[in-house]
Amino acid sequence: MHTADDRLLAFNYRSIYAPEPERLKLHDGFILDHYLKQFNDEIIAPRNFDHCGEPCAVACKKFVGEYKKDYEPYAALGPLCGVFDQRAAERLNKYVDTLGLDAIQAGGTVAWFMELIAAGLVPAADFGLPAEGPRGFPVGREAGGKALPSPEDFDLVADSAHNADYAIAVLKMMLFTDHGAPFRQGLRAAAKWLDARYGIKSLDRAVFTAHGEQGCMVPNQYWTPGMFAPMPLMGKYFSYYENTFYEPHALGRKNVERFVYELYSENTGACRFHRKWTEALIDEVVTSHFELPGLDYWRMNFQVARAIHAHQSARSVPWESRRTVDIIVGFLENWEQDGLTDPDLLAWLARFRADRDQAARDFWRAMYDGMNAAFEQGLPEPPPAAHGPLTPK
Repeated sequence: MHTADDRLLAFNYRSIYAPEPERLKLHDGFILDHYLKQFNDEIIAPRNFDHCGEPCAVACKKFVGEYKKDYEPYAALGPLCGVFDQRAAERLNKYVDTLGLDAIQAGGTVAWFMELIAAGLVPAADFGLPAEGPRGFPVGREAGGKALPSPEDFDLVADSAHNADYAIAVLKMMLFTDHGAPFRQGLRAAAKWLDARYGIKSLDRAVFTAHGEQGCMVPNQYWTPGMFAPMPLMGKYFSYYENTFYEPHALGRKNVERFVYELYSENTGACRFHRKWTEALIDEVVTSHFELPGLDYWRMNFQVARAIHAHQSARSVPWESRRTVDIIVGFLENWEQDGLTDPDLLAWLARFRADRDQAARDFWRAMYDGMNAAFEQGLPEPPPAAHGPLTPK
């Protein structure tokens, strides 16, 4: 079973190309010994916890000084951008938060452009950016190029600070200059503009799910196919993102299950951090409190999900980026290396190795068809024990 250790997403997802021992070394040296150690020493040990402001007994928020720490922002605006120091990540996160931007979308966009600069695919001068580019990005990894950095050749404080400064410079360029006008149309549109201008394939280095002609969403920071599934609402955990292998059609059905259960939290005002118990009980709470004994709460939320699906799912677009496909293949290969002999896993790996592009289209379509079938045929409420783990390990 894989853990988060060797599934660290760093340097615009380039860590996925490293072999498992190299990924573990990056995690141990950069995260456990520094980034997470700072978090534990400054927050966990002194118990710097609070609640969100609601009358809740669970003090789940972690903070130090003025900074509230959550996994998603401090991953997307941390390791994904080559930042592995809490002080540097705090500055970068505060800048993005002050601008009112989504941290995951901003992090995925900035990390992508930082890789383009580091790889020499676009000139920094054309965008008014510093001549010294981002540090530590292992460009050329797919062709056996530079390996992931180690603490010996990457100064976790100084180089993280440099990369945070560079990320802020990229954000300022994208938001406030004439050079940045194409980026204000979104990551997907900007990549196509860069490719037309410079004759490169920057789109293949971007990671996003596509919707309609220009819509895109940088996925939540989990190395699982469910985060890249063709769902009508992305970016809100409305899919199954546990680190478990399902063949894609079955995964499409699991995504619908999670979609409906996530609506339990959305439509009752219940915090999704409590979902392990609320999803088993909230229907009884609602029907008894509002005296609705005949209400099938699962069915009601399923109908809401199906209406959203009918309105939006047809606009989902298959993966356009090579990097996204590589993430899916890497997920499957990780399970193969861990010794999983599921026939579906082995069959899909054979298909990807025979024709990567066609297999990617087929995998995406199978997830889409599984979702469609679940909505068309109906989906009975699974017993709570059948959910599987509701919080990723």
